[in-house]
Formats: sequence, structure tokens, C-alpha cells
Amino acid sequence: MSTTGVIAWNTFQEAVRRRVFLIILIFGMISIGISNFFSFMSTGEEEKFITDFGLGSILLAGMLISVFLGASLIPSEIERKTIFTILAKPVDRLHFILGKFFGIILTVFVNVFMMGLVFLIFYYAKQHDKIDAHLGLSMMNLTKALILVFFELVVLSSIAVAVSVMASSVAFNIVLTMFIYFAGHISSSFQHLIEHTDQAWVAGMLKVTYFFIPKLDNFDIREKLLMGDPVSWSYMFPTLGNAVIFILVAILLGYLFFYDKEF
Repeated sequence: MSTTGVIAWNTFQEAVRRRVFLIILIFGMISIGISNFFSFMSTGEEEKFITDFGLGSILLAGMLISVFLGASLIPSEIERKTIFTILAKPVDRLHFILGKFFGIILTVFVNVFMMGLVFLIFYYAKQHDKIDAHLGLSMMNLTKALILVFFELVVLSSIAVAVSVMASSVAFNIVLTMFIYFAGHISSSFQHLIEHTDQAWVAGMLKVTYFFIPKLDNFDIREKLLMGDPVSWSYMFPTLGNAVIFILVAILLGYLFFYDKEF
């Protein structure tokens, strides 16, 4: 196994051994299960509630894992002084960053896969009496939504890793990463503010902010699903492509900061 793979696997094992991972995973699964007991709603409203609540629970659980793991990436290594031992060996800093990043991605993937599987099983059990064509389309759209959730969390993880390299305070890293996360979810509002502000300097700041923040609201298609709109691959591919570009840029910035960082 390569150096990057070894670091990634160790990061994943360390994350799984933490109680917080198990707690978040169990809490998310319980939330998904609870959403299926709201049988007093009408059929259409119940389906919308299960979809919205289920996908929201998966996103929330994944967000917590991405932020807390990523934000403590470098500070925890410094605190335990393990980073000195690792970098003293013939381990390139790029391999170290990539290994940690892939370890977080693997952790997030396991979380999204397990919760997503439970979600789809519960959804199918609730909707199995519907027409096959409608159910098949719904399951496909939900699968696409889960793919977008995963890539959104990978983007968030790349941000958390880059932030973790820049600052040594875990609390600061968490706050900054959360700020970027929530700003990314209201990125469409920046366009509206830019068009309706009378102050040139305010518009300029908003344009700069809009350019740099990730457009995370593009990954959230719950509104489309609730409205019954189809989720086409022509929407998926550009969104996923933009995610890959942002991930590469974030990891590159993290590496550049980490390259010259002294411990």
C-alpha cells in the first residue's frame, strides 16, 4: 500500500474508533427511522416529509463528521506530537495531506452509504405499493440526491482540511469552516444582493465573496424532489464537475500552506 493509502487508512480507523462518529451515525439512522412513523399525514405529504427529513439527516450527520474531523486534522497531530514523527520519516507533505483527506472522505463515504442505504430501504418499504414506474423514478432521483450530498461533503472536507492547515486552533477552524458552509448554502442570495445594492464597495465585496465561496446550494436538490421536478444528468454532471474543480483548488491551497509551515 502506498504512503498516501496507509495514512488514509489510519485516519479512517482513528475516526471510526472515536465515539463521536458512532454517535452521529446512530443518531442519523434513528432520525431516518423516526421520520417513517409520521403515518398520520396524507400520502403525498408523508412522502415529502420522509424525503426532506431523511436527506436532511444524512447531510447534517455528514457535515458534522466532515467539519469536526477536518478542522482537527493538523492541530490534533501537533498536540499529540505525532506529526513530528511522521514528517521525520521520508513522507512527503503532499502525501500526508492527501492521505488525511482521503481518510476523511472514506469516513464520510461510509456514513453516507450506511445512512443512505437505510433511508432508501425505509422509503421503498413505505412507497412499494405505488406504480412501479413512479417508484423507480423516485428511487433514481433519491440516489442522485445522495450522490450530490456525498460530493457536497467532500467539498466541505477539502475546505476543512485547508483551514486546518492554516490555523492551529480547532475551535477557530470549526467556526470558519461552518461559516463557509452556511455561506455556500446561501450563495444564490449573494447574486440578489449584488443586483439590488446601491453601494459600489458593498457590491464589490459581495462579488469577491460570491466568487470564492463554494456554491453548495447547487448540491441541495430537496426542493426539486419535493416539487416533483426530475433531476437530469445534464444538471448532475456540471455540478459534480464544479465540485471536483473546487476540491482540487482547496487541497492545492492547503498543500501550499502546509509546504512552508514550520512545526
